[in-house]
Amino acid sequence: MVEIGQLDLKDTVVKGTLDNLDGMIVSALCRFLKCKTFFEIGTYLGETTLLVARNNLDTQVFTLDLLFQGSQQKVKLELTDRYLFQRWGRDTSFA
Repeated sequence: MVEIGQLDLKDTVVKGTLDNLDGMIVSALCRFLKCKTFFEIGTYLGETTLLVARNNLDTQVFTLDLLFQGSQQKVKLELTDRYLFQRWGRDTSFA
């Protein structure tokens, strides 16, 4: 197991836009750790998924999100980030 404090990502190169810094970091971690599988829960627009897929060609990418607009009305879990459902367009970047 690698401790986060020991990671040295300065030589790990990923390509993408800096408006998704979290996605860039996740993509760099996948590359650095040579991940074979990436599974994202809550795909939203698919921007992070797209970054991971483009920068880690040997990684198998899976995503899980709500199926259709209005799904949030039917889930039995508490949705804490309701603002994420004001705009639909799930998976549009990755699709």
